[in-house]
Amino acid sequence: MIKRASPDNTPEHAGLSEDSPIPDNYDFAQFKGKTDYISRRHFLQYFLPGGEGSPHQPRYRLSGLVNFSDQALEAIVPSIRVGCQIVEREGFVWGRSDPQGAYGRLFPVDTPAYSAFALFDCGNTLSSIAVQVGGKLGWESGQAFAYVRGLFLYLVEREICAPG
Repeated sequence: MIKRASPDNTPEHAGLSEDSPIPDNYDFAQFKGKTDYISRRHFLQYFLPGGEGSPHQPRYRLSGLVNFSDQALEAIVPSIRVGCQIVEREGFVWGRSDPQGAYGRLFPVDTPAYSAFALFDCGNTLSSIAVQVGGKLGWESGQAFAYVRGLFLYLVEREICAPG
């Protein structure tokens, strides 16, 4: 899922951008998301009836996603948006949703986000990802879920992830 950057993925060639909105100290447990940041044009196909996605998973309206209860979010299966490009470079994971756009720094490889993100797009629910990450780090279930939920909402805002 995460590729190491090739020689042409340098700041000059890949358009790496470090000025993206990142939660303080990558504390995704505190990240709540906002409804006015995401481009609806890019995501409606995942959330409305008739759009892409799994026939076993409901589709969601983007404007309401950050307002879902934890119980509702637990059942969401996060997926990586089709066409997104993810690379690992200089100790960080970078991603871009538009092949012509700049890569944005997402999170360091030495944070729990790296382990959690590796479980996205694999058919896991946010709840099961939280259990796995929490078990690995010795976190209580509430702390682990808050972190995974925040990471997911952050990546949705960055147009990297969507509910599957």
